[in-house]
Amino acid sequence: MILPNKTRAKAALLFISIVLVFSVISIAIQYYIYKVLSAALPLAESSCIECHIYKIFSDYSRKSIEDAAGAYFVFLSVLFFIEVVCVASFLMWFYRAYGNLYKKAGRLKYAKGWAFGGWIVPLLNLYMPFLMIRELFQKTAELLKDSPAKIVISRHKISIWWFLWILNWYVNIRILMAHKKAEDLEQYLGALGIQIFSTAIFILLLAKTIHLILTCSKAETQLFEESAQG
Repeated sequence: MILPNKTRAKAALLFISIVLVFSVISIAIQYYIYKVLSAALPLAESSCIECHIYKIFSDYSRKSIEDAAGAYFVFLSVLFFIEVVCVASFLMWFYRAYGNLYKKAGRLKYAKGWAFGGWIVPLLNLYMPFLMIRELFQKTAELLKDSPAKIVISRHKISIWWFLWILNWYVNIRILMAHKKAEDLEQYLGALGIQIFSTAIFILLLAKTIHLILTCSKAETQLFEESAQG
């Protein structure tokens, strides 16, 4: 008998939605900082990034600027914590969803333990989660082909979702490298530009993930009800 997974789906959707809201706020802040620093770039007289920031916001006291920076750091720390919870809730939902499919459809390509392991094992995490999620949707669609609650999501959409995930991972590595090499204001702006691009990708990825979970959860609920009736 398959296990209920609606609560886990709701938890994953809740935390993903929270991260989505925080990410929208974050990209707005990043763009504001980029715009302000870009305007000051032609006036740059030294490579000291911190000096430029204090000069640009000279109307504010040093303590006010440091307090604002501290508040933004707290914001990012809270966002990171929520992202960790978000990932955990998503994996819990996915593990049960794949496990339920394993019980309902019989033999699958992967053991259900890979619903966790496939995300954390190096190299395998570049393709295995994509194959498992694609199988989850394909098999569920086959099981519900004669049901009113048909699962409608193309392989193309799943491929786009996974491409965004890989692209986000790659761009995040580029951000770390760019910030590490940034020695003047121009290079810092370049790194910040990459960061804005990364956040935009992340927002799209979150939106796509919400759509995937909603679609699969609806179909999974139908499978659970049919299993209970049977």
